[in-house]
Amino acid sequence: MVVAAVTRGCSLSRRGISSSIQHVVTRTASGRFPSKPPMAFPRRIPPHLERFRYRLPVVNADGELEPGGAVAVEKGGGGGDDDDPREMTKRKGRDSKPPKPLTRAETRDIIRTLKGMKDDSTPLIKETLDLFPAERETKPDAEQFIDLRLIMTIAWSPERLFVEDEQRELVRHLDVSAIRDNCACPSCRDESSGNKLFNSFDIPPDISIQDARATDEGLWLTLANDTEGHGETYVSWDAVEVALRRRGSREGFFPRRPSIMGQTGAVFWDRRVLSEAVRAISFDAYMADDDVFWDAVIDLCRMGIVFIRDVPPDLDAVEAVTSRIANLRDTFYGRVFDVRAGGGGDTAGNVAYSARALGLHQDLLYLDPPPMIQVLHCLENSCRGGDSLFSDAERVARLLWPFVRVSERLAPLATRMVDYHYRGKDNRRPTPHPHHHYHQSRPVLHHEHLTGFTRVSWSPPFQAPSQLADQTLRPWIRAALFFEKLISDHEAVFRVRLGEGDCVLFDNRRVLHGRDAFDPSSGRRWLRGAYIAPDDFLSRATQIPPHKAHGYRGEDMWSSQLENQDLRHSAWWKEVSHMVLGFDPTVDEKFVR
Repeated sequence: MVVAAVTRGCSLSRRGISSSIQHVVTRTASGRFPSKPPMAFPRRIPPHLERFRYRLPVVNADGELEPGGAVAVEKGGGGGDDDDPREMTKRKGRDSKPPKPLTRAETRDIIRTLKGMKDDSTPLIKETLDLFPAERETKPDAEQFIDLRLIMTIAWSPERLFVEDEQRELVRHLDVSAIRDNCACPSCRDESSGNKLFNSFDIPPDISIQDARATDEGLWLTLANDTEGHGETYVSWDAVEVALRRRGSREGFFPRRPSIMGQTGAVFWDRRVLSEAVRAISFDAYMADDDVFWDAVIDLCRMGIVFIRDVPPDLDAVEAVTSRIANLRDTFYGRVFDVRAGGGGDTAGNVAYSARALGLHQDLLYLDPPPMIQVLHCLENSCRGGDSLFSDAERVARLLWPFVRVSERLAPLATRMVDYHYRGKDNRRPTPHPHHHYHQSRPVLHHEHLTGFTRVSWSPPFQAPSQLADQTLRPWIRAALFFEKLISDHEAVFRVRLGEGDCVLFDNRRVLHGRDAFDPSSGRRWLRGAYIAPDDFLSRATQIPPHKAHGYRGEDMWSSQLENQDLRHSAWWKEVSHMVLGFDPTVDEKFVR
């Protein structure tokens, strides 16, 4: 329903959905809430209601808070036609009489009089201007004299609060029960946790509005038949703006990936781009300098990967690096785990605990949800081989998704559910559980239409055996092989050899990782790792200082929808289009949206 409301009336062009949807997604990162008012909203406050006007506070370009204040109510209360310039113009046109036409004789007399008039001052003015040319005066900036801050008109009846956004000529009525339920006063919300201190079902059904006032913090309402002992009901201006759809409820640093990336922006990469953009941070600076620490967190949000150098060769160093961000996610592999040949002797078994080559994959897709951030600290790497591989799967997914929607050969990437499982023994001693069995099913590509994100689930080493009667496997294999070629292309894979003291942090849901085979007889390769759950990392990311995030992003909020359009004008798009047309000649690019 939301998609239909947002996209109705939008046309399609070579760049995708045209300006009307762009107007939506440039306002919010997720594109969930339109910045234009829905037409179902009332356009007028009933004229008989008591009201007041208030100019909202605003942070200026210098970062200073300009306070708000009361504004005089216009004549007629702002609710009747007397205040509408358009109605006044129509009424003046209806009430005025048409001008009396001139006769032909009167017209000739006027023309004769104008021709006989002679302006003798023209030569004198010209000579004066030649002798004393006037200096050009700078025109004053109109915005210096016009207060562009938002003004709200507030009115109320016993059952509803009416809020008018005068800038957009939009009125929204808010139910008194919802207002009471959203009260953010200290008696209703715990100041330390934000948890509610009352039950929604305790709100009396006959509650009503008696009075309202405004401050720079928000609206304060006096309610009749309220819960016992409760004073004024407080609603912040932010909540009011969300109700008016001036902003989305998940704008700002909301703990969801689209909202966070709306603040930090995103950089999609291949081997060349990441080689130039990837950051290597000193361990001491990461641990002690907050500015450097937030740079690392922002890189994880924007690019999905960051490196830390000179990490001490201690067994608990990976825990220190990880816990600097958030709590570690404890799994059946333990709080931390060792990746080395023969490492399964003291933990749960895993194909990674060998010297074999490991193709690009994501970890723990058989859990729900899988961990988001993975941390790998290199304690030793003295053997031949064993280079680490990384590939930006989300870049490939965003480029490929428009073709998946129209190609029968690529469709299985989105329609067929792939089973992932872990079924093995726990070799820890003493072992809390001798056996483990985990199982989840996911498509390779899952597109979120509201946000424009395309999620990748790719972990061939941990796929469960397919059903013998599965008739969808053969077409899926062809599509999966094509996807594998895209993510494993030489220009797509960033290759690096981790040395002792190196630590890599990457987004397990975005960045695929793997390694080359290595020779354990020529030395040792020992990585120590840990995970962070999605909720824990995103909660931490909400604390990124806005000025630092916006310094990387720029002035405009990043939008996933617009990023997808920009990718269609990149050299990557041309390469992927060429490969897709070779894989499925029935796909016509003109039908790709």
